[in-house]
Amino acid sequence: MLSLAIRMSSSMAARSCRLRIASRSFSVGSQLNNKESPLISQLALYDIKGVMGVAADLSHVASRAEVTGYEGPDKLEDCLKDSQVVVIPAGVPRKPGMTRDDLFNTNAGIVADLTSAFATACPKAMLCIVTNPVNSTVPIAAEVLKRRGVYDPRRLFGVTTLDIVRANTFVAEAKGLDVNKVSVPVIGGHSGVTIIPVISQAVPGVSFKTADREAITRRIQNAGTEVVEAKAGAGSATLSMAFAAERFVVSVLSAIDGKRAVIECAFVESTVTEAPYFSTPILLGRDGVEENLGLGSLLDYEAKLLQSAMPELLANIDKGVNPAMSVGPSQLESAKHTSDREFQQQLTEEPIRKAFIRKVYSILCCQLLISGGCIAFFIFFEPAKKFAIKFQWLYIVVFSVLFVFLIVLSCFDSVRRKFPLNFILLGLFTLLQGFALGLVSARFKTDAVLIAVGVTAFVVLALTIFALQTKLDFTYLSGILFVLVIVLVAFGILCAILQSRYLTLVYSCLGALIFSVYLVVDTQLMLGGKHKYSVSPEEYIFAALNIYMDIVNLFLFILMLTSSEPQSGDAESGGLVDNGNMQFNEESIRKGFVRKVFGILTVQLVVTMGFIALFVFCQPIKQYAIRNDWLYILALVLTIILVIVLACCEDVRRKFPVNLILLGLFTLCESYMLGSISARFDTDAVFMAIGVTVFIVFALTLFAMQTKIDFTYLSGILFVLLIALILLGLLCAIVQNRFATLAYACLGALLFSVYLVVDTQMMLGGKHKYSLSPEEYVFAALNLYLDIAVTASLLLTVTVIALGSSFQFGYQTGVVNEALVLIGNYTASVALNRTGQPMSDTTIETLKSVVVAIFPVGGMVGGVSAGYLARRLGRKGSLLLNNVPMMLGSGLMLLCAWVASYELLIVGRLFAGLSAGVSTGVAPLYLSEVAPQSLKGASGTLNQLAIVIAILVCQNRLLDFVLGTPDRWFYLMSLTLLPSCLQLLVLPFCPESPRHLLLDKSDSRLARSALVQLRGESSEVDEELSELAREADPPPEPMSLRKLLCTPHLRYLLLVACAMQLSQQLSGINAVINYSTEIFLSANMTQKTATYATIGIGCVNVLVTFVSAAIVDKAGRRTLHMCGLAGMCLSAGALTVSLVLHHNFQPVVYSCVAFIYIYVVFFAIGPGAIPWFIVAEMFNQAARPVAVSVAVLVNWAGQILIGMGYPPVLAQLKDYSFLPFVFLLLVFFLFTWFFVPETKGRTPEDVEMVARERTGTVQYESINPDLDTD
Repeated sequence: MLSLAIRMSSSMAARSCRLRIASRSFSVGSQLNNKESPLISQLALYDIKGVMGVAADLSHVASRAEVTGYEGPDKLEDCLKDSQVVVIPAGVPRKPGMTRDDLFNTNAGIVADLTSAFATACPKAMLCIVTNPVNSTVPIAAEVLKRRGVYDPRRLFGVTTLDIVRANTFVAEAKGLDVNKVSVPVIGGHSGVTIIPVISQAVPGVSFKTADREAITRRIQNAGTEVVEAKAGAGSATLSMAFAAERFVVSVLSAIDGKRAVIECAFVESTVTEAPYFSTPILLGRDGVEENLGLGSLLDYEAKLLQSAMPELLANIDKGVNPAMSVGPSQLESAKHTSDREFQQQLTEEPIRKAFIRKVYSILCCQLLISGGCIAFFIFFEPAKKFAIKFQWLYIVVFSVLFVFLIVLSCFDSVRRKFPLNFILLGLFTLLQGFALGLVSARFKTDAVLIAVGVTAFVVLALTIFALQTKLDFTYLSGILFVLVIVLVAFGILCAILQSRYLTLVYSCLGALIFSVYLVVDTQLMLGGKHKYSVSPEEYIFAALNIYMDIVNLFLFILMLTSSEPQSGDAESGGLVDNGNMQFNEESIRKGFVRKVFGILTVQLVVTMGFIALFVFCQPIKQYAIRNDWLYILALVLTIILVIVLACCEDVRRKFPVNLILLGLFTLCESYMLGSISARFDTDAVFMAIGVTVFIVFALTLFAMQTKIDFTYLSGILFVLLIALILLGLLCAIVQNRFATLAYACLGALLFSVYLVVDTQMMLGGKHKYSLSPEEYVFAALNLYLDIAVTASLLLTVTVIALGSSFQFGYQTGVVNEALVLIGNYTASVALNRTGQPMSDTTIETLKSVVVAIFPVGGMVGGVSAGYLARRLGRKGSLLLNNVPMMLGSGLMLLCAWVASYELLIVGRLFAGLSAGVSTGVAPLYLSEVAPQSLKGASGTLNQLAIVIAILVCQNRLLDFVLGTPDRWFYLMSLTLLPSCLQLLVLPFCPESPRHLLLDKSDSRLARSALVQLRGESSEVDEELSELAREADPPPEPMSLRKLLCTPHLRYLLLVACAMQLSQQLSGINAVINYSTEIFLSANMTQKTATYATIGIGCVNVLVTFVSAAIVDKAGRRTLHMCGLAGMCLSAGALTVSLVLHHNFQPVVYSCVAFIYIYVVFFAIGPGAIPWFIVAEMFNQAARPVAVSVAVLVNWAGQILIGMGYPPVLAQLKDYSFLPFVFLLLVFFLFTWFFVPETKGRTPEDVEMVARERTGTVQYESINPDLDTD
C-alpha cells in the first residue's frame, strides 16, 4: 500500500509541497520523477512493510526533495499529517481471469481505511486515487469523507490519466504524429466500456474510417486487459500507470503553485450526466476543481458510446456508494492488534479466496449441467439407451481415455495452469465423463437414476453446508482417504470377480461414505482459511476437478445402492416394467407416478440451480445478462408459449419424447430467466432466498402429505388470484413504489405457497377431490394448473385476442406522443443528410402531424373492411390475417433505424392504423361471440381493458428511459411486433366463433366442437347450439349497407351504434388527459410529480375498467353508460369552473386535480368500454358485419375530429375549452336515456324486437324489399 502526500513549504518563492505516496506498489520510476520535481519539498512513502529500504534508496538521489519512509498502520497518520497532496495507488494488481469486481472486493477496504486516516490527518489536502477500480473506489472515498464531515468535491480526484496517455499514444501511432503534440480527451470512467475516447475533439484534429475508429476505441478500452494478458499473471500495468499518475500529480502541483489554465481529465463528482461521478476535462486551481468543462460536442458514435457506458458506470458507482457506509476504519483498527502479515492477508487474501471459490463453483456448475444433460439424454431418449446397453465395450474405451485426462490434469501443473489449454482439457474431460455417466445410467431403471440424482443433490448440499460451517478440520484426512480409495478399488475388483450382491452392497456403502468425506475435505481445501491444508487460488481447475469427481463417484455409489440389477441388453424399451412383479393397483401406480414427478422435478431444479450459480458467480455472464434485457424478454415469451402448449395440448403433453423435449426447453428458458434476475441482486440475497425457499418447500410438501384438509378445492380461487397478482405486478412495474413492490412480493409468496400445497395434493391423489392422472407426469412436474370448472380455451382465446389486437391499437395510439420529439429530430436529421440544408420548423411540424394523423386514416380504411373480412374469413381468420399489416408496419418503423427515411415511418404508421382499424371491428365482435351469455359484457370489456393497459405501458417512464432515446425510439415504435408474433403462434390453437361457424358457414359439427372447447362438455353446449340453430332457420343472407339503411328498425339501431361510438370519442377524454399535466404543474407540483400524477390517471383508468368488467353483466350496459356520461358531464362542468377560478384563488387548483381523476373514473365505468361491444349485441348475424364496419368508421372519424378540432378550441376558449364537452355529454346522456335499448341478457333478436316497437315495424320488412343485397 502507498500514500503519496505533499506538504507546502512557505519559505520558498515557488510554492513547493510535501508529497505522500501510500503503497510501494507505485512504480519506482514515478517516485524518482516526483523526487526530481522542483515543486516538491518532501516526499513521504508509506506501506505496511518494506518501504524503509525504498525510502533510503531514493534519499540518495541528488534533488531538493527530502524523502521519508513510514511503515505500519500506527505510522499512517504521521505520514499524512499536514500534507497537501495525497496519492493512493494502493491495492493488488489485476491478474488474468480476475474481473474488476474481484479487484473491488480486494481494494475497497484498503481505500476506505486510507481515506479515513486522510480525513483525520489532512482533510484539506488534495486526494488523488489511482487504486482500481476507480469507478468504485472514488465513491467509496467520497462516502467515507462525507461520514467524517470533511468532504470537499473539489479536492477528490479519480486519476484516469492513463486512458488519456494510451489514447494519445495509439492515435499518434495510427496517424504518424508526434505523441507529445497529441491530446485526446477521454471521458466517462476508467474501465472497459465506460472509457470513452472523444477522438472528434483531438488536437490536432484527426479523422478515421468507421472501422478504424471502432478498432482504436476498442483498443483504448481494453488496453488494461492487453497488459494483464501480456504479463501472463505477473501483474497489471505499472510503468504506464506510474507515468500517467505522475503527470496528473504534476498538473495538480502546478495548479497549486499558481499556474493558470491547467486542464486534465479526472473522475470527479459531476452533474454533467446522470452519473454522480464522471470523468471530463476539468480546470484545476489552487483549491482543486475550478470548473468542469463538460462533454463538449459529441459525434453520434461517441454519444452511443456514452449511452452504452451509463448502465455499467452507474452500477460501478452504486457498488462504491452502498458498501462505503459499512467499510471503514474497522479494518485499520483491527490491524493495530495484528501483525503486518496478518493485516496484509486481511486486506488481500480473503477477497482473492472468495473470487477463487466463485470461480470453482462456476466451473463445477457447468460440469454438473453437462453431466446432467448427458444422463437425461441416455435415460429418456430410447435409441441412445439401447445403443448404450448394446455396446457396453464403449464404456471401457471412454473410461481409459478419462483416466489419461485425469492423470494429465492432476499431475502436470504447467498444463493445469496454462490458459486456455486447461479449460479445453477440462471441457473434454467433462464431456467424456458425462458420456460415461450416461452409458452407466442407461443400464439402470429411469426411476432409480432419478432417485440417485435427487439423493446425491441432497447429500452434496448437506455436506457442503457442513463443510462451510464446521470448526473441525478434515483436511488432515487427505492421506488416509487416498489409502482408502486404493483399498476401495481393490475391493471393487474383488466384487466384480465374485459377483455377490451382498459384497456389492457393502462396496457401495463404503464408496458412498469415503467420497462423502472426500467431498468435505476437498471443500475445506478450497475454502482455505484456518484449515491446515488449502489449495492455491491459482489451482481453480484442480479444485473444481476434485469436487466434481467426488460428486460423480458419490452419484455412482448411490445409484448402485438405490437400484436393482442393471438392465440386460435384451431388456424391454426403457426397462421400466417388470410384468412378473408389477401389481396393477392404484396405489402402486400412484407411487410410481409420484416418483417420476419428483425425479423430473429434481432434474429441473438442478438445472435451474446451475443457471443461477452461473449467473451469480461468473462475472462476464452476469454483466452480459444485465446489459442484454432483450434475451430475458425472449426467454419470457418462449416460456409463455411453452407453458400454453404443455398446459392446453394434451396430445403433445403425453407424447414421448416430445413432452420431455418441450419440458426441457421450458426448464432452460425458465432457468435463464431466474439466472438473469439473480444477476441483478447481491449474491448473499440470492443464496438467502434459495435457503428460505428450500425450507418453505420442504415444510409445505410435508404438510401437504400429512394434512387431512383438502386444498384442491381452492384451485379455481387460486387461478383468479393469480390473474389479479399478474395485474398487480404490472401496476408495480409502472408505479415503481417500494412499498407496493413489497406488498406484491408478500402476496406472491403467499399465493404460490398455497399453490404448492394444492399441486402436491393433486399429484398425490387419494381422497382429495381433484387429482392428476398418472399419465400426466409432465404436467404435474410443470406445476401449472388451469381452472377446472371453466376450460382454459376461453381464457386463452380472450387473452390472445385482447393482447394481440386491442393492445396494439392502444399502444400505437399512445406511443407516438412519447416519441414525437424524437421523431421531429430524426426527420430534421434525415433532411439535413439528404440535402445538406436544414428543414424548416414548419415543415418538421407538418411531417410530425402527418405521422400522427396517418394512423387514424389507416384506421378508418381498416374499420370499413372489418365487417367484410369478419364475414368472409371468419373472426379468427381475420385477426390472423390482420397481423400481416401490423407486422409490416412495425417492421417498416423498425427499418428506420438502418434506413434514413421518414417516409418509411409514415407508411409504417399507415399499415399499423389499417391493422388497428380491423382490430377495433373484429376483436370486440369475436370477444362477444365466444363468451357465454353471462360473461358477454365482461368479455367485451377486455377489449377496452387491453387498450388502456397499452396506453399505460406507453406512459411508463422505465420504457421511455430504456427505449425513448435518439438511437432506440425505433424499437419503441415497433414493439407491437411482439404481440403480433404471439397471436400468430397461439391464436391457431383457439376456436373459431361458434356463431360464425353455424350461421355463416352452416357447419353445425365445427360449431359444436368450438362450443365444447370453449365451455367444456355440458348441457349448456346443446342449449346454446339450439338457440343458434333457431336463429339460423332460415339461414341468414349477408346484408349490404344499402339494405340495412332501408330497413327501419336496423337503421334505428345503426343510428344508436354510431351515437354510442361518438359518445366515446367526443366525451373529451383525450383532451382531459393531454391537458392534465399542465393542470398538475399549475397545482405547484414538480415536473416529476406531475408526470407520475399523469401516469396515475392511466392506472385509475385500468383499475376502474376492471371494476366495469366485473359489474357490467349485473348493472347493464345502458345503465353504466348513462352513469358514466352523467358523471363526466358534471365533472367537466366542475373542472371548467375550477379552471376559471384557480387564477384568483390558488387552492381551487387542487379541485381541478380531483375532478380530472373523477372524470377518468366515470369514463372507465361506461363510455370507455361499452361502445366497443354493444354493437355486436344489437345486430343479428346478417347485419352485424356491416354495422360493425360503419360504427368503427364513425369512431375513427370522431378520433380525427377531436385530434384536429380541439387545439383551435383550446386556443380560443382557453379555460372554457371543456364547455363544448359539457354540452355534448349532456346530449349523449339524453340520447342514451331515450333511444338506447338495454342489451344485458338479451339476444340480438330480442333487441331487434325493441327496435321494431320503437320504429312501428311489427315484422321484419324493408322499404323496398326488391333491393338487392349487393
